[in-house]
Order: sequence, then structure tokens, then C-alpha cells
Amino acid sequence: MTNPVAGRREAFADVYQCPGSDCPISRAVHLARLAAYDPACRTCPRRGETAGLSDRRLRRIEEVESRPAARPLITSAGFEGVWLSEFGPAECQQAGRAFGIDLRRLGHGIEGDSPIFADAIIGPVPCDASGTVPLGTSAGSSRVLLAGNGAAHAPEALAALSQGLRWAGCDVVELEPVTAGAIAWAVGRLDADGGVLVGTPGHRAHVAGLTFWRRGAAGPLAGESLDALARLYHAALDRPRRTYGAHGRASVAEDYLAGFAGHYHALRPLAILLDTPCGPLADYLQTLTATSACAIRRDPIDVEIGPGAAGGDRFHFAARIDGNGFACRVWDERGAAVDVDRLARVIANERPRPALPATGTPDALVTLTNLLALLSRRDRPLSEWMDVAG
Repeated sequence: MTNPVAGRREAFADVYQCPGSDCPISRAVHLARLAAYDPACRTCPRRGETAGLSDRRLRRIEEVESRPAARPLITSAGFEGVWLSEFGPAECQQAGRAFGIDLRRLGHGIEGDSPIFADAIIGPVPCDASGTVPLGTSAGSSRVLLAGNGAAHAPEALAALSQGLRWAGCDVVELEPVTAGAIAWAVGRLDADGGVLVGTPGHRAHVAGLTFWRRGAAGPLAGESLDALARLYHAALDRPRRTYGAHGRASVAEDYLAGFAGHYHALRPLAILLDTPCGPLADYLQTLTATSACAIRRDPIDVEIGPGAAGGDRFHFAARIDGNGFACRVWDERGAAVDVDRLARVIANERPRPALPATGTPDALVTLTNLLALLSRRDRPLSEWMDVAG
């Protein structure tokens, strides 16, 4: 059988090839993409071959090349970028395809970085009468949990991720808006192979981020595992089978919060100043403290100056939590920053049965739960607890 790509190469007297593409293009297409400021042209080794373009177009191309390049899409914590301008639905779909291939490859003991994952490798997959793989019953399929943090970009990103994962043959279970800690807990609770959170790194509402989990992992995907996913993201992926994975929905918040409820009995009437763009985290805290006399006030906190010395009558502590409900910074009643390592030592010494994280590092809800219980043990301000810790 004739290779169509090889045939196209022979048809062009002078063959060009865009970075990241396996298909050859003609010089005319090369010039057209240069004139259209195609992003791939920035790293093309032949971008200097511009004969045929007007002087005006060449000046504009030079202006575009002089601008700073976009920051890396893949960071040490996952995928992130300014929504739509750096990171959009197409990137989310490709990330979903890569993660789905990664999970299915690991599930079948296939080692290495090869993106090829054909039906011949995994064997036939049973389908129902409609051609859809039944959720949780398909041989060879992986189950992946998807959730957002309630940000405006989350619905569009989740739809694209779902398409990518189902293209890779994964069954998708979509959750209500959750925190990073909740989806990490749900991956184990629902016996899923992995999970993806569409979130907001830090407090930047215009930045979208994807955080990945695998079943049994001690924390989010990072290090070599994330590097392997990045290689798949940039590779030419072969569709693993010809039917999409199934799609379902589930709710986990009630069961997740049930594990914290026992720590919220007999709380003192504490005043909390909270700054977070994570809607689910704020909702969880309101639900857990609903039967107590605790008061939660949401106001922005400037990290440079802190919440200010407000005195114990205004708040007992202040917390600033990132958009994923994971990272947490704490200030005492005087507005002084609290060292999280010292706080962890105080909690370990004073609380015989502290709330524990679902996986890996304690998230913000775990930290706040233990802090509320600590301040309710005695009528002692947080600053004094920290002084005792030395």
C-alpha cells in the first residue's frame, strides 16, 4: 500500500515541515503560514526563508518575533495558561487524550512512551446495542473523574476534556464543583483510575489549570509521571479504539464532608476572615460550621501586608486559599503570618485525632478543620499557641 505522506513529499520540489507536524507542506503553504503569524513558525528552523513576502509583511513578522514567547503550558504542578489566549478547549481536549492514553497504557502494563495503543494490543472491547461502552463494565476501559472548581472557564474546559478522554476509550464520570482534596478523595472512593480538576492556580481568575491524579498515588501527578504525560501531549496520538467511552455523573460532596463532620462539634464562636476564589471550599466550610456559632467573613487579603492588626474582636484567624482549595496561608488574630510547619507541630501535639488528608499533603480544608478544633480546645488566641510551639 502506498504511503500518502511519502507521495506528498515526492510531489513537492522543496519540502517544508511545520514543528510538531508529520505532514510535509509546499513553499506556498510555508509562506502563507508565515504571513498569518502561525505560532509554530516561531520555532521553525526555516522561518528565515521569506522570499516572496512583501516588506510590510516582513516588518510585521519581525515585530511578532520580538515579543516575548508564551510561557510553558506544562508546569511542575500540571497544565496552566491564560484561558483562550494561551490555553483553550483544543489544548484541554489534547490533554484529555494524552491522559486517557496514559491511564489505559498503564492499566495494561505497557511500558515506555509509545503513543501507539491499538485494539490489537488491548483486545476486543464489548459494547451495548448502541455501540457505547457501559460505564464501569467495559473490559479494558479506564474510569476517570472530572470536576471543576466553579470557575467561569470550567464548563467549556470540562466538555473538551471529556471529549478527549472518551476519544481515548475512557469512561468519564463528571462531578459537581469540588476542591482538589475532594477529587483526590473521590478517586479512591469511587475506585477510579484517575481524576482531573479544572481549576484556578493561585488567585488568578483568568488563568486555567489542569491537575491530574492517578489511583493510589500519594498526590497530584508530578515529576517523571507528569513529564511522561507531557510527551504524550506533544506526540501524534493514535486513537486506541473506534467507540467512545461512556459518560456519567456522580455527587461526592455529602460523603466527603461526612468524614469531617465529627471534627466540627462543640466549636467556640470563632470569627474567621477568609479570602479564596474557590467556591466549593467556601461552601464546604459554611456547611460544616452551620450548626456552630462560627462566623465566616470573606474579604480580600493583600499578601504583602496581610490582613492587618485587627485585634481578637474582629477575627480569631485569617486564611488565604488558592483557587483549587489546596494551598493555605494563615494569619493570627494580630495579623501576623503563621508558619505552617510550626502550626502542624502544634496540631500534632495538641490533637490526639486530627483530621487527615485524603492523599498526600493536607489540603486547605484539612488545615482549617484542625485549626478550628485547636482554637476550640481552650480560650487561647492563635498567637499564644504559636508562641508555645517556639
